[in-house]
This record gives sequence, C-alpha cells and structure tokens, in this order.
Amino acid sequence: MLTISTPITSVIRFLMPVVAILIVLEVVFILLRNRKKPEPMAYFRQQGTTEDIEILFYENAIGRSKVNDIVLLDPSASRFHAVLSLREAGWFITDTESRSGVYVNDVKVERRARLQQGDRLRLGTTTVVFRERARQQQSRRQR
Repeated sequence: MLTISTPITSVIRFLMPVVAILIVLEVVFILLRNRKKPEPMAYFRQQGTTEDIEILFYENAIGRSKVNDIVLLDPSASRFHAVLSLREAGWFITDTESRSGVYVNDVKVERRARLQQGDRLRLGTTTVVFRERARQQQSRRQR
C-alpha cells in the first residue's frame, strides 16, 4: 500500500507530540506551584542552636546519606542511622544498627524507644531535643 505524505500531514505529525509535551509540562508546573508545604508534626532542635529541624512525615529516615528525610552532617553518624516514626502510642526512635548507636537521655536504645516531649537524642555526636506539636500531644492524651 502506497501512502502519500502531504506537507500538512508532516507538520501535524511533528506538532502533535510537541503540543502534548507542552500540555504535560504546564500541568506539572501548575501542580508544583500550588502545592502547600506540609505542616511539621514535630521538631528537633539541635543542642546549642535556636534553629528547628522540621519533622514532616509519619516515618522519617535519619542519617548521613542525602536520601534520608533528616540529614545529619556528622561524620560519626551512619549513612542510615535511625528511623523516627509516629504510631498510635506516640513517637518512637528505632536504631537501624548504627555504628555509634542512638541514645535517649544518655540511655542507649537497644532496638526502639518511645520519645517524650523534651527528650534529648544523641545520634553520632549530634545531640537534638525532641519537641512534639502541642495539638498532637493533646489529642493523644484524650484517647
């Protein structure tokens, strides 16, 4: 079967994919521009500073690697040092078999420990204080 390609057909075959890509890019741009920043669920405050590290998710990987949710700029921390997670009973820190361990109020965490407001965590040589958002703390007390 012989097909004859006209100049209009050639232009349409070229323009349609380009138009489709432009539409997809515009939709992605609109979605990203209107995305709200999530409200922090809790905070870490590094000892000796006034800057808060926001905790944004129910599970947060902590460590030296840049793929973690909370990145530690500490050479003595493991690449994947610990996991901070929110469960029905509260916030928990889990040591992921890190080299230097996880300490809560100077007590070594063997596997997992529950956190309370104001607990001091040591991950490598980094020390942070845990602060939970007040609204979450109150709703858990009512359960």
